[in-house]
Amino acid sequence: TEFGAVPTGGVSLTDTVNGVTSPLDGGNFKLNSNGYFEDQPIQLPVGTHTIKAVYVGDNSFTGSNSTALITVTQAATTTSVAANPTTATAGQTVTLTATVATQSNATANSSQEPTGNVQFFLGGVALGAPAAVTGSATSGGFAQAVASMSTTTLANGSNSITAKYLGDSNYAASSISAPVTVTIGSSGINVSPGCSSSTITIASPGQSGTCLITVAGAIGFSGSVTLSCGVSHAPPSATDLPSCSFGAPDSNFTGPATITLGAGSDTGNATLMVNSTAKSGLFKPLNRPHGPNWLLISETGAAFA
Repeated sequence: TEFGAVPTGGVSLTDTVNGVTSPLDGGNFKLNSNGYFEDQPIQLPVGTHTIKAVYVGDNSFTGSNSTALITVTQAATTTSVAANPTTATAGQTVTLTATVATQSNATANSSQEPTGNVQFFLGGVALGAPAAVTGSATSGGFAQAVASMSTTTLANGSNSITAKYLGDSNYAASSISAPVTVTIGSSGINVSPGCSSSTITIASPGQSGTCLITVAGAIGFSGSVTLSCGVSHAPPSATDLPSCSFGAPDSNFTGPATITLGAGSDTGNATLMVNSTAKSGLFKPLNRPHGPNWLLISETGAAFA
C-alpha cells in the first residue's frame, strides 16, 4: 500500500500574553513521519494566551499558520495542618506543618508549584509571621507545597491550630484548614513562676522580694488550689531564715493562699512575697566606759600557767 505525501519540516510555536510574545516550550518542533507533532503536557501561567503555530512549508506543501486563544485562571488550593507532637509539656517545642494541595499537573515543570506563604492561626488569631512554602510534587504528579514553623509558647491546655495558604499569581488562596489540637500540660493544674529563672533576688538583709505565681487548670480542671511556701533546705547552723506569704493580684485569688479555678483551663495568679530578716546582736554604748575584766584576765593567766 502506498500512502500519499505528508508535510515535512517543522512548526514554530509562540505565546503572546500581556502583550509579550515569546517562544513556547522551546518554540520549534519537527513534524514526524505522519506530518504532525504534539507538545504535551503544557504549563501556562495565569492570563489570556494567544498561541500561534506557523508552518513554513516544504517542496510539496505551502506554509500556513493558526492561532488559539486560551484563558488560564488561578488554580484552586486546599490546606491541611499537622502538629508534632500533639501532646507536650509547657515550653516544649511543637512543630506545625501545613500542606498546600492542588489539582495542577506538575510533571512538566516543577516551577509551577505553589509559591508564597502560609499563615498559621491559634484559636483564630494569627500565630507569628507567615511562613514561606516550598514546592514539592506528589507521587501522583499534582503540584503541592509545604510550610512549617516551630513554637514553644503554646499555653497550658488545649490549643486549636489552623492554617491558610495566602495564594500567589498562579494559585488562589485556600480556605482555612480543619483544626489540629495540641494539648500542653497534663490533666490537673500547671504552676509556673513569673520571675526570671524562678529566682527571687533580695538586695540586702531585711528587704523583701516578690514573684508572680500563675496556676492554670489543664484539660477542664476546676476547683480550689491551695498554695504553700517555706524553706526547704538550709545549712544546719543557719539563723535568721526568710519567711514567705501570698498576696492577691486578681479576682481568682480567694486567700489566704487559695486560687479558685473554673472549667475551661481557667487561670489564676498569686503574688509570692519572701521576707528576709536583718542580722541582730547585742551592743554597748560607746559613751559608757568599761574597766578591765579581771576575771577573764585571771582565767587566761591560769590557762597559760
